[in-house]
Amino acid sequence: MKSASIICIWTFVLLLQLPLHGDISGKSRDEVIAAFGQPISALNTSSREILNYPQGKIILTGGTVSSFEGTFNSDGAPSETAIASTTVTTPKPTSPAPQTAPQPTTSQPAERRSIQPFRWSHTLAEAKARSVKEERPILALFTGPDWCGPCQQLEAEVLSTSDFKRLGRKKYIPLKVALYRNTYQSPQAKAEYNRLSSEYKINGVPNFVILDAEGNLTAKPDLFKNRKGVTNVQEQVFAAIEEAENGGSGMGLYTKIGIGVALAGGAFIFLRR
Repeated sequence: MKSASIICIWTFVLLLQLPLHGDISGKSRDEVIAAFGQPISALNTSSREILNYPQGKIILTGGTVSSFEGTFNSDGAPSETAIASTTVTTPKPTSPAPQTAPQPTTSQPAERRSIQPFRWSHTLAEAKARSVKEERPILALFTGPDWCGPCQQLEAEVLSTSDFKRLGRKKYIPLKVALYRNTYQSPQAKAEYNRLSSEYKINGVPNFVILDAEGNLTAKPDLFKNRKGVTNVQEQVFAAIEEAENGGSGMGLYTKIGIGVALAGGAFIFLRR
């Protein structure tokens, strides 16, 4: 009897240590890529394919998910909005509670909810839908993550920074259009890269374009322009995006205002003479 109790206790402890999984069994490879993006790496055998992600790995047999390890949900990782949406319910009082004066509210919680979590889109159709819904233009990156050295430098020194993620949460819908050479890529994803790079005249990677909600090209940041005072890749990228936003003039809003004030002051002095 004592041995059976010990076995039950240890079984319960081991169950507590098992990871929780999302229900992705039976999903196709295209559905997995659409939900979690391109894997860090992929291993192909004669009958199976293993997709490695930061949160675990997914094993496909015959093109569908047969097993997986780690935690997977629709975004590939817990999002800020999912965490923020957790609520705690309290039991209703049995007797009417005394009325209290309404407490003043602030706009801070609403402002926090209006900021979307940073998330890459991997197809133009998805980015356009998000652009319409969230009313932000699209910042599309053309890149070669597993073969292009400058692309890997851009990923490490710019795309992973809080400044770029803030740009992708508040101002743009970030779209990553990638071409893989050393990792498996679906024919659909490769065809979309070739189509979009031809449509927007992308001659090399890495490269950015800015699009409206209908996919029309509105600006093309020049990442390879020589700029005075730029000391690193991050400054170069943000300077290129700002110049493209201002029609390639390189002048920000405050610079334009300063020039306008100076010209108006000079005209005023000239007229008084």
